[in-house]
Amino acid sequence: MKDKTFDYIVLSEILEHIQEPEKIMRIIKNRFNKNVIITIPNSGFILHRLRLLFGKFPVVVIVYHVKEHIRFWTHSDFRYWCKHLGYKVISCQSSGGINGLKFDLSKISLSLFAYGLLYQITRTDN
Repeated sequence: MKDKTFDYIVLSEILEHIQEPEKIMRIIKNRFNKNVIITIPNSGFILHRLRLLFGKFPVVVIVYHVKEHIRFWTHSDFRYWCKHLGYKVISCQSSGGINGLKFDLSKISLSLFAYGLLYQITRTDN
């Protein structure tokens, strides 16, 4: 399996649950031909920021799921993390947010109004 490659690799709601997601990113770096698709929760979402302002951390629900999320990223944190690991972000879009509005606030500020983030990334040598 070491020499097997894929066109795409999808890591959907995975990385935030892994102790060392950097290891996963290193393992897959030469295993794809086109791109990696990654979804993560956005710790910078406005409702999470408001919860933090009032003393509650946004993503962890310790009563029900101890250690469910052990890694956290905002949009800018994730872009920096990818660059540090030798990846570049090709695109990013919202995967959820504040519902019921006539327009999508994440188009104004992805960092504030995207509940989840969907990234398409590739190696920096591509």
